[in-house]
Amino acid sequence: ALAQMKARYEKLESKLIKVDCKREDLEERLLEKELAEKGKEKDIPRLQGLVRQLRLDLNEARGTIKRIEKERKKERKHHGTIYEEASTVKASLEIENASLKRKVSLLEKKLDGAREMETKN
Repeated sequence: ALAQMKARYEKLESKLIKVDCKREDLEERLLEKELAEKGKEKDIPRLQGLVRQLRLDLNEARGTIKRIEKERKKERKHHGTIYEEASTVKASLEIENASLKRKVSLLEKKLDGAREMETKN
């Protein structure tokens, strides 16, 4: 009976050692999980800061895009005005050119008439 009790005691002691090892392993895993959670908690403010900075950068980029679009619109309008002015000047010059051609034609006719008169005299 003593040998049986000793064998049971050794068996229970072996199981107790296994349970103790398993408990230590579980405690270690729990500690790792807790550390990982704390690491995540520490990481959250850093990530929130990054998100905030990215939002600021995005808003700045949007502002820059709007400013560039306004400048382009202003340039297009300015170029349109220049084009209109150039068209007006061109039309004015064409009218003046036509008028000058008529005057030249009239003067040439007068000159031809004067030459004819001179040759007759």
